[in-house]
Amino acid sequence: MIRAATLLAWLTLAASAALAHTPFVPLPGDVNVTAPAADVPPAIARFSGVWAHGAWYGELPHVLVVERVDADGRAAVIYAVGENSDLYVKPAATRVAGQVEDGVLGFFLRDGTVAVEYRFDGDRLLGRYRSSYSTASVTLSRATLADAARIPTVITHPPRQIVRIPVIDTGDFGSRRITLEATVYRPGGDGPFPVLVLNHGSTGGNPAIVKATWPAARQARFFLERGFAVVAPMRRGRGASDGDYGETYGCASVSLSSGLARAVEDVDGVLAWLDRQSWADTSRLLMAGISRGGFLSVVYAGERPQRVKGVVNFVGGWTSERCDPYGDFNAASFKAAGRAARVPMLWLYGDLDHYYRPAAIRAYYDAFIAAGGQGALHIYPRYGHDIANHTALWEATADAYLAGLGLTPAR
Repeated sequence: MIRAATLLAWLTLAASAALAHTPFVPLPGDVNVTAPAADVPPAIARFSGVWAHGAWYGELPHVLVVERVDADGRAAVIYAVGENSDLYVKPAATRVAGQVEDGVLGFFLRDGTVAVEYRFDGDRLLGRYRSSYSTASVTLSRATLADAARIPTVITHPPRQIVRIPVIDTGDFGSRRITLEATVYRPGGDGPFPVLVLNHGSTGGNPAIVKATWPAARQARFFLERGFAVVAPMRRGRGASDGDYGETYGCASVSLSSGLARAVEDVDGVLAWLDRQSWADTSRLLMAGISRGGFLSVVYAGERPQRVKGVVNFVGGWTSERCDPYGDFNAASFKAAGRAARVPMLWLYGDLDHYYRPAAIRAYYDAFIAAGGQGALHIYPRYGHDIANHTALWEATADAYLAGLGLTPAR
């Protein structure tokens, strides 16, 4: 599956004027929001105004200004984004023409190759960015123009350290020692701290994503605030990690199994390194991940049940449900994990996930539970593959889960 954070680099291509070294998300100096005329239907008029306090995938600040809406649904829109240094993204803003139709405000970017849509969920505005190869989402709330003009251009993330973790790479020409890149977040003090290993998703077959590092800052902040040290490793061939990226796509179980086995070996190497860190209490080890990373976390808890105290599975799957008729790799792997794992798990999904629909998600979970697995499944309405970025959505559920494991939040 496509890794969310890397897609943010493409979002800034929507804006035409890059503005470096500004502390706030840029807006034109002549912003003018005109109140809708009396003949504008309420379903159209409600889009008018300033929308902010959200970020694409939780990483890139975004401001939307609907300066004017007409009775026929035509809209004058300002699309603005902030900065993300990890992705070399600079703040930018542009004016575009939009259209409100059937409760959706939409417009096109990048010469019509990207569609952006916004619809209401209560008082919130849910945005979706779609190109031929990627999607992103954002949740915005109504703001004043003064508020929007003071939205920081950068999301401040917790302090982090990049480390190199040694592992053994067994290839066609023998074994060799290589290193994996990992981002580490630690609470204040010497520890030892409970540890979260946070596993990334796949590239979705997009070669541009292979060498991009996922810092997992938004998820790391949540667990860091609860007393965890967080390690987000990049598997072989991903980000700045050594080795070849051997996680294949398609539906053949043999090749999928090979890639999964390599991923398990990489996690073994990460845990061996953690065992040597004085600040890490690996007797209190939590495993979590997104997409392929969530799937890997569940499978790892089955293959190494003595190591893992809990698992948070965000939208886990090794391949999309289109492969289910050709061996059912996801369900079979979850079933095997259910037979062997010894800890309750938390599975978090959205009903708008474009990789697996609710029926497929429940089938995976049912296979896991029927085999003896323990845990709870939550499928959130009107959310998709990006729910890991919406921490407010699952915060209370995760806190209850951590407390039930005896990993009491330290806040």
